[in-house]
Amino acid sequence: MMNGSLKVFAGRSHPELATEICRHLAIPLGNSHVVRFSNENLMVQIDENVRGADVYVIQTSAPPVNEGIIELLIMIDALKHASAGPPWSASAVTWHDLRSLRIACHGAPTASSSCR
Repeated sequence: MMNGSLKVFAGRSHPELATEICRHLAIPLGNSHVVRFSNENLMVQIDENVRGADVYVIQTSAPPVNEGIIELLIMIDALKHASAGPPWSASAVTWHDLRSLRIACHGAPTASSSCR
């Protein structure tokens, strides 16, 4: 269920994937940036209005996994504090998942396939 506009943001693990997803959706990639301080702490800043928007964050589970997860959680927290709307969910995507999706999308059409 969409409450407002759809926005997609990218973590640093695979920005090219997020860019390609946004290209398919015909929407711009959300503006944000991550700052790593000298003591290794992270800060995520959301550089646009997300109030009421349905927001998705693309962050793969590629190594280093722990850094990606922490960055994802900090980004979700920043978006929540910026009043992004629900739904709140997170899922990890592995290379196997992407390969399976590509095969499903480019293989023979099936009744359950909705790729364009």
